[in-house]
Amino acid sequence: MRRSLAVLLLAARPLVAQEPAREETPGLIPRVAVYVPEGQAEIRLSKLVRSSLYETQFEYDFVSGDIAAYLRYKYYGSRQTLTVSAFDQVNFAALESLSLGYDRVRGLNAFVRRPVGLFGRLVFLAEVDRFNVSDPDDPEVSPDDGRTNVFAKAGYQWGTEDDNFGNRISGDPNDRVKNLFTVARAFGPGGRGLSVGATYGVQVADYNYLRVEGEAIQSLRVGRGRLVGRVHAGFFPYKPEGPPEESSADLPFQIPGREYFSLGGRDALKGLRDAPFGTDEVHMTAEAFLPVFVAMHAEFLKISWDTLYAVVYAGTGNAGVGRAVYTRFGDWKHDAGIGFEVSFRLLRYRVFASALAAREVGGPGSPRFLMTIRTVN
Repeated sequence: MRRSLAVLLLAARPLVAQEPAREETPGLIPRVAVYVPEGQAEIRLSKLVRSSLYETQFEYDFVSGDIAAYLRYKYYGSRQTLTVSAFDQVNFAALESLSLGYDRVRGLNAFVRRPVGLFGRLVFLAEVDRFNVSDPDDPEVSPDDGRTNVFAKAGYQWGTEDDNFGNRISGDPNDRVKNLFTVARAFGPGGRGLSVGATYGVQVADYNYLRVEGEAIQSLRVGRGRLVGRVHAGFFPYKPEGPPEESSADLPFQIPGREYFSLGGRDALKGLRDAPFGTDEVHMTAEAFLPVFVAMHAEFLKISWDTLYAVVYAGTGNAGVGRAVYTRFGDWKHDAGIGFEVSFRLLRYRVFASALAAREVGGPGSPRFLMTIRTVN
């Protein structure tokens, strides 16, 4: 009798259809970076769908008008990650030159990263680039105009994968943030890191070369601060000469102009204004981070201030053609500077800002002022 009553009660109870639990998909993830004095802004919009990330990246230079666009698809597998990207870069002549010339690079690449152990990663990159150069004011056409570069890169990285300086060596140099300092704090065991990469320009296209570069990093705790040292070196063990009309950057090698090593810029000696370049390069930098306040979360001007470091920077190095650049110490360039690195929260965004005033030691000209501002939602 009780069993029959229970059956009747269940039958009389209204049935409510329960919807299956929906998996919330995050919306667009915006990231913005601004570089000064280049006047360059970088905007990234990412969309995560299950194990895949779709990303668009736009870069615009408000001073020269340079513009670039990137489309990326990233698949995060259980054993490795795969990235396929297409890009188009247009660089115009300097504003003060009053020239209508431009350089254009269009490319397509595939990048694979596979973990090796807890701190290591093997990487492989295959890319095809097409160059177009136009300069109405110069009747001599650039050797790179209308040519194609097909190359493959194999590399290895040990330490933190968040090191943007190392990622340009053992990865896709376009898929990184051009930081001023070593932003990553999660170093490998002993505070060490290593990135090496070898690039081969396949002769099926218009260039033929072998490019090798590497960088080692060492971080040391000094009191409440941190000292980060870097050593970078690069050379071309294989660089056959070509006809003068097919050589780039006034050098007689079958190497595209953008592949030569430069001693200046955010990735090398930051205080140089007229930096040498060539097939061989070496430089060393040191960054001392002195904490002013850390994890303070102080409210001021409706901004939550988190961390502030004072930074002392110094660098030395040389670049040119031939192995003598490593031992000809009289030709080495030196620079030094001071700056800061700060992080704070504004509304739903976390902002990272770094600035540096540096100049060449004993060189002409005024100091260079560099700044990077990044936002993360």
